[in-house]
Amino acid sequence: MKLHWDYEENLLKISGSLYRYYGIDRGHGSDPELNRYLESRRPRCVIALLIDAMGISILEKHLDHGSFFRSHLLKQVSTVYPPTTTAATTSFLSGHSPAENGWLGWNQYFKEQDDNIILFLNRSQYRQKKYPPGWSTEALPAEKIYDSELFDVLREYAFQQNKTVKMIEDSGIIPGADFYSEILKS
Repeated sequence: MKLHWDYEENLLKISGSLYRYYGIDRGHGSDPELNRYLESRRPRCVIALLIDAMGISILEKHLDHGSFFRSHLLKQVSTVYPPTTTAATTSFLSGHSPAENGWLGWNQYFKEQDDNIILFLNRSQYRQKKYPPGWSTEALPAEKIYDSELFDVLREYAFQQNKTVKMIEDSGIIPGADFYSEILKS
């Protein structure tokens, strides 16, 4: 089986559109459809929801055509290579490919530490060692464009309060934001 990554319709193009909207060029181009949407709506705040491992084959295998995700699917995009959670998430947030940002997999070996470190958790894979918060991002800096305070507020609101995205939308916690439901109406 031959694997193929589509670098014309991939995650970096979506990220590129978001960066472009805020006046930053990351050098990987952007998605023309998303560019048109953002320019026509001019939202103050953009929230992107990444669902780990949610590829088209998963949708087609497990969801009916009339399901929410399948009936609102606008286009299919591929991920980055290597296709790992860490590589894809960091590439989306930074606008740079895994080869550029260095975040290749869930865990990576660091010669200076003589350790395999789980990047998102800042801890050793095989030892009982924990690294300080932010250790991974200092070791492999990948500039990101998002409001960390807003991100923290949303995470706390959603997880600790057991709220759904619809409840967050209805709460007015982010005035002027375009939520997915608004995108579907356009």
